[in-house]
Amino acid sequence: MPSCAVITTVLTNNTFTKTVDFGVDGCTLDNGNTVKGKMVVSFSNDFSASTQTISYTFEGFYHNGKKLQGSKSIVRTVKSTDLLAEAHPVSTAAIDLTITFDDGSVYSRKGSLVKEMTAGYNTWFNWEDNVFVVTGSGTTTLPNGDTFSAEITTPLEFKASCRKSFALKGIVSVTKNGASAVIDYGNGDCDTLASVTKDGVTEEIDLKK
Repeated sequence: MPSCAVITTVLTNNTFTKTVDFGVDGCTLDNGNTVKGKMVVSFSNDFSASTQTISYTFEGFYHNGKKLQGSKSIVRTVKSTDLLAEAHPVSTAAIDLTITFDDGSVYSRKGSLVKEMTAGYNTWFNWEDNVFVVTGSGTTTLPNGDTFSAEITTPLEFKASCRKSFALKGIVSVTKNGASAVIDYGNGDCDTLASVTKDGVTEEIDLKK
């Protein structure tokens, strides 16, 4: 958090409510983004629970001049599977947000994502060995009423050690107003390339561009 952010924490009936106030004039984050207004986070004080729900809401909150309204919740569980015997975290995020741009145009986004940490969970001191697998879907409604939907049909894999990459592998199906395409992130190479297939034609793209 930047030094200009004021954090207030209140405990009521076993629930923490943490308010991060970036002020009416705003703050500049370490990554160069500017924010202002308040972000309110609530969660249980039972940190030993196998399931923890974290809820986010916004009060007059702006990110780089864009106003965010709505909510986001994350349900974090710890589980074991046949493939991963050791307990590891799984987070399910539900998003229902409206974003208003400087020119008054309004975008809305609804969806859910499940992020499972498949490696690195026992080495909290080493960030670079973290590996995540992500599934889910979402729909964005544009100001003119058009809709853009995406569904992860093959789980996306991310490695913290590959900082320049987007997803290392996985497949996403995207649809805009009835027209569909498939994005394939490859076979695990640490790069910014993906292939897009539409109407039987496949092209390689550089996601960084």
